Amino acid sequence: MSPVTRRRFLKGTAASVAWGWALSRCPRPGRAGISSRKPRVVIAGASFAGISLAHALVRAAPGADVLLLDRSALFVFAPMQLRYAFGRLSLEQIARPLALLEARGLSVVQAAITGVDRDRRRVITTAGAADYDHLVLATGMRLATEAIPGLAGEPGANVGPYDRSGLLELRGRIADFREGHVLIATPNGPYTCQPAPYEYALMWAAHIERRGLKARVTLLDPRSRPTPPAIADGLTEAMDAHEGVLAYEPFTQIRSIDPRARVAETDAGRLSYDLLSVIPPNRTMSFIGEAGLGEPFVDVDPRTFRSVRDERIWALGDNADTPYAKTAYTAMDSARLAAATIGRAIGAKPPEAALPANRCYPMVDAARALYIEAHWALEEDSAGAINVKVGGRHDDRARASYARLRRQWERRALSTLFGS
Repeated sequence: MSPVTRRRFLKGTAASVAWGWALSRCPRPGRAGISSRKPRVVIAGASFAGISLAHALVRAAPGADVLLLDRSALFVFAPMQLRYAFGRLSLEQIARPLALLEARGLSVVQAAITGVDRDRRRVITTAGAADYDHLVLATGMRLATEAIPGLAGEPGANVGPYDRSGLLELRGRIADFREGHVLIATPNGPYTCQPAPYEYALMWAAHIERRGLKARVTLLDPRSRPTPPAIADGLTEAMDAHEGVLAYEPFTQIRSIDPRARVAETDAGRLSYDLLSVIPPNRTMSFIGEAGLGEPFVDVDPRTFRSVRDERIWALGDNADTPYAKTAYTAMDSARLAAATIGRAIGAKPPEAALPANRCYPMVDAARALYIEAHWALEEDSAGAINVKVGGRHDDRARASYARLRRQWERRALSTLFGS
């Protein structure tokens, strides 16, 4: 992967900010200010699902006016962000300015979404209002810190690997850490990228051992064993190899936090800590729930990604309630199906698309990874209920070849999204 030069990186960031200013100059009332004679598809969220869908829609429905909205000026490649946190990669290697997408024919506006007016088909943002004919919710998940007593009042007490706004702080805390107890906890419920907390704990263990720190790390998991189950043995074996510094506690979750005392109440009793990395429950964005589109995830038909509550709204990626994996690979792969169904809804004739798949290479150390692949089939019974069948293959033996395949996929994915 060719890293972005700093000048190009900053230039793209400035361009994204300028786009947000341009939207704010558009008249808010009515459709006159920012409407188009073309069918307008507004995509809320410019990450794996949103960007992939925008590219796919340009191909599947060239007559559509596609607008991407995101509160950030930067795209962060999530599968690489743990390596960034531990100082193995630079920001320029894992991030791209969203403004670079304009060179590939996409319209991008930097703005935070604050509401959806379904009756008027309008998205309310911090930079103005954007009208839509079809709206796609690809915002990713919200970290519900309010679900953990004691944490909501002092969210700064927690530095988690899923909080992209706190990645720089996490990187600094890891670099400065000298001794003590690192406490990591996974949520009791669906969350983005199931193997990531185990990768994170393993990276902490390797970091402690490599630097010879007087430290230990504990991973609390409400499940009976690591997930996904297909590679649980491989993840367990990898964690057991660090038993001197890494403790894995299944059937255990955090009940509350006392940030001042640095104590967590858990199912295993009171645990003191020096650095807290709780992964809060994953929920959909607040404005989505307020719009009546489903909680904790958006209710969609998994065969089309269309909302079951509003035929003009679609959702894909982590915030959609589907049987599919909540991974970057699946989010990008979902774009084909979503683009086909949205394209037909606006009068285009795109080809049929298959259901999304998943392919994942969880890292167990800097040079080796496991492998898991999944394919889904959906069947409707006589009562109209959708039955889900899952197939695939896996290998829970750590191999260097899987680590190489992961890095090859990362390069291809970045190229697919932003170009070479």
